[in-house]
Amino acid sequence: MTRKEFLHWLGVFGLAQSAGMLTWACESQVTRPESKGSQIGKGKKALIIGAGIAGIAAARDLQEAGFEVEVLEARNRIGGRIWTDHSLGTSIDMGASWIHGANGNPITALTKKHKIKTATSRRWQVKLYNPDFTILNDKAFQQKREMAFWFYRRAYRLAYFQNKDASMAGMLERLMKEYNLNKSDQNYLRWRLRVSELSEGASLYDLSTWYDVSKRFRGSQLVFPQGYGQVVKRLAQGIPVKLKQVVNRIDWDSQKVKVTTEQNKVFEGDFAVITLPLGVLKKGEVVFNPPLPAYKQSAIDSLGMGLLNKIVLNFDDFFWDKKLQFMSHLAPQTNPYFMYMNWGYFSQKPILIATVAGKFGKVLEEENIEVTKKQVLHTLNHMFGKTSNLLAIKTTHWWTDPYSLGSYSHLPLGVKAIQFNALSKPVDNLFFAGEATHQSYLATVHGAFLSGKRAAREIIKKY
Repeated sequence: MTRKEFLHWLGVFGLAQSAGMLTWACESQVTRPESKGSQIGKGKKALIIGAGIAGIAAARDLQEAGFEVEVLEARNRIGGRIWTDHSLGTSIDMGASWIHGANGNPITALTKKHKIKTATSRRWQVKLYNPDFTILNDKAFQQKREMAFWFYRRAYRLAYFQNKDASMAGMLERLMKEYNLNKSDQNYLRWRLRVSELSEGASLYDLSTWYDVSKRFRGSQLVFPQGYGQVVKRLAQGIPVKLKQVVNRIDWDSQKVKVTTEQNKVFEGDFAVITLPLGVLKKGEVVFNPPLPAYKQSAIDSLGMGLLNKIVLNFDDFFWDKKLQFMSHLAPQTNPYFMYMNWGYFSQKPILIATVAGKFGKVLEEENIEVTKKQVLHTLNHMFGKTSNLLAIKTTHWWTDPYSLGSYSHLPLGVKAIQFNALSKPVDNLFFAGEATHQSYLATVHGAFLSGKRAAREIIKKY
């Protein structure tokens, strides 16, 4: 569990103040970069690599400051890891799904500005099924939640007394042995670890406890019944974007930037904003000439790229309680597909979305779709006694998607958070944005958005 999640747990239990903890400071409302009218960037051209929300945010602010902008996007759509699918007759977000903390969040401000509908996602209200598929009653659930909170808090403190960085999962395993926890409580704690991995995209055995300084906005968790893609679409209005341009080379010096694509197109500008996902940068197939400085490459190499995949299950009728938002099986060690979101709660369509992270997310991409189908139906049949007819199944493959190579960044064990800052620093006329360049709000849409605006401010200040 990260620090932001730990503090969220404090809030859930109503203990944030009594525990003497300070809430995370939030960035203030986002404003446009200061400029002297729309002529500040006149005669200067910006190349933006990537039409995700970071690139679009940078392009929007630069365009409004008078710069000529040109956005190059490898996909046949804008949005990047924000991707709303409409093929099942409703809107389903296959990538980013939530506004994480509505209060003061710049994405919340965008939804209000553009009158985009959101709905509250109550992720803490989940119906749990024991390993034998009996229902965990409310009293037992509450007892286990309180037990888990105590152990997480104890493990969090214990980690800081180690002589080197330690993982939350490792500390919990140690405490489970020391306190001789019964099998049921151990199983619940390991389930909690798996739930946390859905936020991190990686095993909590591999993540830093010492150096994680990420923050969170307070307030509700919100989803988009008509899709997150609306936000990017509205933000991108009037921005020139060239689709299906796969950048493979960036030649730069202090005066000009020349970008070459696999489609044998060459684009030139006075500077560039690089919003390539961390996974793409790590693979190294985009050539920088001259190479990026050693500190920048070290940041790319040391930071981690996580994975969260989804399995969308479209049935012909509801066989579960429509009022439920989440349901889960407490056998995470043997069942990779253990967490289900009732998208029918928001869409009124009989659709469940299973989420799977880390190594299990990679297994999903490797296995035959019929194997996945068999496993999820086995779990659901045991949870509910029966299922209705499965009309369609869709899965994501973010790990092997060549334009993302993962879902979002994380801080591996032993790596300091300053590496996020190193990744964000400009190099002459190359500027960097994307969720992996925002140390406080990594792995979030609002972090990506804020990083794009930061890059625009840096450019406006320089030019």
